[in-house]
Amino acid sequence: MHIRGGQERGWAVSQALLLALTPTALQAALEAYEKGSQQGSRKIEALELALQQTRYESQRARRQFDAVEPENRLVCAELEKRWEQALRAETQAEQALEQARKIGAQISQQDRMHLAALAEDLPYVWSQEAASVSLKKRILRCALTSIVAEIVEDPPRVKLLLHWAGGVHTSVFVKRNRTGEHGRCTDREVVQLVRELAGSYNDRVIAQVINKLGYTTGVGNPFNLCRLQSLRNYHQIPCFDDSKRDWLTLEETAERLDVSQATARKLLQRGILKGRQIVKYAPWMIGPDALNTPSVSSCRGQRSNQGTQSARVG
Repeated sequence: MHIRGGQERGWAVSQALLLALTPTALQAALEAYEKGSQQGSRKIEALELALQQTRYESQRARRQFDAVEPENRLVCAELEKRWEQALRAETQAEQALEQARKIGAQISQQDRMHLAALAEDLPYVWSQEAASVSLKKRILRCALTSIVAEIVEDPPRVKLLLHWAGGVHTSVFVKRNRTGEHGRCTDREVVQLVRELAGSYNDRVIAQVINKLGYTTGVGNPFNLCRLQSLRNYHQIPCFDDSKRDWLTLEETAERLDVSQATARKLLQRGILKGRQIVKYAPWMIGPDALNTPSVSSCRGQRSNQGTQSARVG
């Protein structure tokens, strides 16, 4: 039995990277960085005091050298030596302070917001065809120092020990080929997911969802409409018949309630409006009866009310 190809191992490592760069993980990393920066600030203050002391010593040594009579050669030579030592100490203190200031640069609030936004969009951007493999490799090399693979027999899988640049180690597991499979097979988990999604969504939506989830074809390509249809036809998965749909989309729900889509999404997230997602990133499915509950009915027409209030204020 052979280990699955590098494509699946690469996907597992990529998923670990994306998980490490989620907004929550990024927030924790920034807080840890800022805690270290506070310690760095105290170190900078100490180095600044040390630099002031070395400058005082070098100036004092110069004054002593200037004050001695030139005829007193032995004393001149000794004072000149002390002055040179003081100048070297001053130079070393300046270099140490400059290095500490570079390391201890603070992250501004604007930078924090920008990084959080990038982390939110990274899984989607990572799955796009326009994202080059060379760029992804550069990002992985920045985040990881090494990866150690180990064969695990029970159950049969490969353990990947990831050594992160920050010194932390994490493990991810990759399944090994089942009997009759090869490295270019699309994973059965993907096929099962497509089968489940095909009962509710069209091919274009399914391709978008599984790309956002980080799944790829057997050769590591992101799914587009053609590849998704090919997979579905090969595994004899029927396409979705929209005429039989008995649920509402988020957009349709917002229109019926006369609220914005953002408001409808908040109602779903708070549990006021009942709906479901087959998997993360899949479109919301809301039954028509869910719009008739008292708690939801009280929210109807908020868009119109807000417009009327705005007009009165104007």
